[in-house]
Amino acid sequence: MLGPLSSQATSRALQDASMYGKYEQWMARYGRVYTDINEREKRFNIFKENVAFIESSNKDAYKLYKLSVNQFADLTNEEFKASRNGFMGHECSAKTTCFKYENVTAPPTVDWRKKGAVTPIKDQGQCDVPANREDALMKAVANQPISVAIDASGSDFQFYSSGVFTGTCGTSLDHGVIAVGYGVSDDGTKYWLVKNSLVFKSFSLVFL
Repeated sequence: MLGPLSSQATSRALQDASMYGKYEQWMARYGRVYTDINEREKRFNIFKENVAFIESSNKDAYKLYKLSVNQFADLTNEEFKASRNGFMGHECSAKTTCFKYENVTAPPTVDWRKKGAVTPIKDQGQCDVPANREDALMKAVANQPISVAIDASGSDFQFYSSGVFTGTCGTSLDHGVIAVGYGVSDDGTKYWLVKNSLVFKSFSLVFL
């Protein structure tokens, strides 16, 4: 007869086998080929930890967003940050220019996708949109899509899939996105609608 320890070992072996099957399916989907068996096993362990993190996060009923296994599932968060977040800030001119949308009244909601004007954008940077002023950004986005920088270093952002992102937002601006709208969700949560083409190649509903 198998004792408790043997049963636990068998259960873990079955779980690992099931996870390895998911890993191989993921490798096939994203065309992953590793240089040797050691690298393959290393990436499997990272994949397994990331899947556990994603599943744990998605069980949180209080989160308004979901994570999913994507092309970055075999990367640690440090590797993800190093490989994807390449935003380089720029210095503003010493001359302070007037904010041209200062006297604009921003509507309650904006979605430039519906107007077919998402791709052509003007890089406003931090010079033309007053820093730390949400009302200024709303006025600017009401008139055109705006390039902005965000802190995309967290694991939640790495695996973000859908919903209003209410995860932790830092202040180390390391990733460029395009604000294409804003609004309020059914439960009253304010959000920015962001095109995050460098990471997900789709539109993301993000709360900043």
